[in-house]
Order: sequence, then C-alpha cells, then structure tokens
Amino acid sequence: RAGDFSYGMYIYHYPILQALILASGNSLSLPALCGVSFLLVLPLAFISWHMIEKRALAAKNLDLADLRRIIRLPAVTGPGPARK
Repeated sequence: RAGDFSYGMYIYHYPILQALILASGNSLSLPALCGVSFLLVLPLAFISWHMIEKRALAAKNLDLADLRRIIRLPAVTGPGPARK
C-alpha cells in the first residue's frame, strides 16, 4: 500500500533535501532538487517500512511471553539466587 511509505517519506525528505543542497552547493534547480530527492527518499522509505516500521507496529501488541519467544530469552519464573 502506498500509504505505508508516507511516514518514511515524511521523516527522510528533509535530511535528504538538506544533504543535497549542501553537496551541490545550492546549484540544483528546484525541479532537479525535487526529482533527485524523490529518487532517494522513495527507496529509503520502502526499506524503512519493511525493516523497521512494519516490525515495530507488529511488536506493539505483543505481550512479554511473545517477546521472550521472539528474542529467545529464558523465562523468569521467580526471584533467582542473590548475587554477591
């Protein structure tokens, strides 16, 4: 869905625009700046959605047992021995 990438585009567009302006010495025209930034932002937003955002949204409804299973932590059933 196209709307899934919109947050990533919102987050990444400003730093990319600023980096392009800095790298080009402010010599790019507005249409060129918009085009190049779009070509850079879109794949970054796509990767961000699949690598970060989708997983974070899926994890927000998990309980502690699910998280332990996913990251393979041992379950804590009670107080352990005191450490010295």
